[in-house]
Amino acid sequence: MSYTIRLSVHDVVDTLLRQGSIDTRIFSSSTMQEGSRLHSVFQKEQDENYDAEVKLTTSFTFDNITFIVEGRADGIILSENSITIDEIKTTVEDLDKFYEDNKNWHLGQAKFYAYIYATDHAIQDIKIRLTYISQNNFKTRKYVVFNYKIDELKTFVFNLMNEYYEYLIFFLAQKSEKKNRFAALNFPYPDYRLGQKEMIEKLYLAANEHEFAYIEAPTGTGKTASALYPYIKMLGKEGEKIFYLTSKNSIKMVALDTLRHFNDCGAMIKAIAISSKDAMCINEKKRHCNPDDCPYARNYYDKIKNVVKEAFSKYNILSSSDLLFLGKKHQICPFEFQLDLSIYFDVIIADYNHLFSPTAHLSRFFDQGNKPYYLLIDECHNLPSRVRDIYSGTLDYFDFKKVHKELTRHIKGTLKLRKAIKNILDYFDELNNGELEVVQNTVPLESISTYFISFLTRFDDECRALLKNDPDLVFDELLELYYNVHNFLELPTDDDSYAYYCSLYNGKIVKINSYCLDSRQYISKAKRIFLSGAMFSATLTPKDFYFDLLGVEENSKVLFLPSPFPKENFGVLVNTVISTFYKDRNNTIVYLLDAILSFIDARIGNYFIFFPSYQYMRTFLELFPKNERYDIFVQESHMNEKERNEFLSHFSLNPSKITLGFVVMGGSFSEGIDLVDDRLIGAIIVGVGLPMVCYENDMLKEYYNNDARGYDYAYTYPGINKVLQAAGRVIRSENDRGMLLLIDTRYQNEFYREIIHSKYPQAKLVFSSNDIIRCAKNFYSEDNK
Repeated sequence: MSYTIRLSVHDVVDTLLRQGSIDTRIFSSSTMQEGSRLHSVFQKEQDENYDAEVKLTTSFTFDNITFIVEGRADGIILSENSITIDEIKTTVEDLDKFYEDNKNWHLGQAKFYAYIYATDHAIQDIKIRLTYISQNNFKTRKYVVFNYKIDELKTFVFNLMNEYYEYLIFFLAQKSEKKNRFAALNFPYPDYRLGQKEMIEKLYLAANEHEFAYIEAPTGTGKTASALYPYIKMLGKEGEKIFYLTSKNSIKMVALDTLRHFNDCGAMIKAIAISSKDAMCINEKKRHCNPDDCPYARNYYDKIKNVVKEAFSKYNILSSSDLLFLGKKHQICPFEFQLDLSIYFDVIIADYNHLFSPTAHLSRFFDQGNKPYYLLIDECHNLPSRVRDIYSGTLDYFDFKKVHKELTRHIKGTLKLRKAIKNILDYFDELNNGELEVVQNTVPLESISTYFISFLTRFDDECRALLKNDPDLVFDELLELYYNVHNFLELPTDDDSYAYYCSLYNGKIVKINSYCLDSRQYISKAKRIFLSGAMFSATLTPKDFYFDLLGVEENSKVLFLPSPFPKENFGVLVNTVISTFYKDRNNTIVYLLDAILSFIDARIGNYFIFFPSYQYMRTFLELFPKNERYDIFVQESHMNEKERNEFLSHFSLNPSKITLGFVVMGGSFSEGIDLVDDRLIGAIIVGVGLPMVCYENDMLKEYYNNDARGYDYAYTYPGINKVLQAAGRVIRSENDRGMLLLIDTRYQNEFYREIIHSKYPQAKLVFSSNDIIRCAKNFYSEDNK
């Protein structure tokens, strides 16, 4: 079987010629972006004999593999007597040292370009110029010129490609067999669940027609397997990789377990879970990614090729724990290792950040135009708000003040950085000295001031210089602030789809915010990278709301599946008598208590009680009886993973007492958890899930009010989705039985009535505690028949 592989010149030279250590003081997203800017400035300085960004393409065939290799020469200098390939590099490093450390790598890239150009134009002699520019002083430059014959370049490039082929063939040895297995793979379960076959067929159709699908697949559908299966089959036909994105580690593990089962059935899938830099860092000094501070960064590029080959040969499925183990074993950075290894894997399981973040996205996959990739996004109801958060930023006066104070302990070497921070602090003071137009404890801004941006840019520059020249002076708070500022600088400063404002504390401006109101442009741009894909969730309701925010295309494939579980297993009660409006809460709280006690006292078991806010929940808890009949566990804000797992551990099988979890709607216990069997037999949802009234949400309301739907987009629709997500915690398998109690007068409104009826046609209205007791007893009496 013959096949074609498209590569960039970077793919080849970075794999074979890069040496040395990871050093983010020199190579980082900020230096790369600054480098791109300086490239452009330098190119514009050149005369008419300089052609910038010249696209070059060639091909090589080894056995049954044809490599199409592409790249862009930074510049071609045309003169009467010679042609020169210009390769531009910028750095914060000393130029002479930077050249000596990276000469073979940089020159190899330029020689590749020179070979392609000379071959295409039948040139026998060609020059190469390596142009080095200081990012600390644009006028500081170093030029190194080389002269080559075409035969020299041909020998170099063919030897390089032969070495790359010998390296790559190790990873491709089973490619033909794998493609055949993918194409012939049978569904790896004995039976289809209700709705599963329809979902698979819909995704096949989307994949074959190069479209996207949008699917609501309730819990129990088996949506992970249903989403992966058709696209794994498509890898046997035309695709190269599947990117499975989720916002939760628990879902990553489900996806990995599903793929392990596929492999048990003969699939031969290579899958890897990608995690954040913070999660994968095993160095004592977090984010100090350089050979002086991190042993795992030291000589990374000298070791990585052999470690990648070993891991590829030994593992089909790699979790974060596997990658951490291998990083420690081989003394290499687990974060960079997972990225380098992922190039050779079929399925990459990652976070939304790894596609959408301007600073954390997987550039090696997503910065080179369209690819034969497939995109699967789980829990996609979270995507619009999550992408808004990714493209928003906040800078805090007190963070700068704290860092400035710490830096004054190190007078020597920090003067420029302290001055940069002082300019930022002075800017905050200047804002506070002006007249403040206060709205909801905020001060609206038309845009982010160019002065403020210039101060932040100076801070960014000085931080990079300190990281490079005096890393011992860098402390965690400074590093965190540096990354925060860098991310803020990536955001638009004057955009109609943003809200810009200052936050107040004790009447003073303490934060400057850039808040993204519309994530549709970013979602649409990301989708265009992929050949096909699917976005799916247990709750894509209200449909029109999510279809708008997710950018559902005209030819998209759409499917809404019913719950696969018997509706008689889920008793749903709706109390429309008790008001949970903020103004009514003090008057109705005793009635709320009576309703909740009536519901939970009907049967010993485990229950979650969802409140719209911590404040409301705490007020209610003061009234709730404390006695031996109940075990009570309360969600706290900002619980870490260990604390969350400990909280869930209290909800065990066959409880001997009524066990209550008081939790907040929309929090970490509202979705993505599975308490099967009788680990959870009931849930009470207080309110309709409306987000807190605040300036940000009111800006969303105003932004979407052009279509007279602003309040619904900002409050109503996100609220009911939180309700449905919380309700979905009760029935997690076909054998589960349980009850749900919804409490709020607004459930009698037409919008909520239609949603509840469509999701739970078995729902019953209850108007008193006696109604609740009667309905609960009737439901549980079925268990005794």
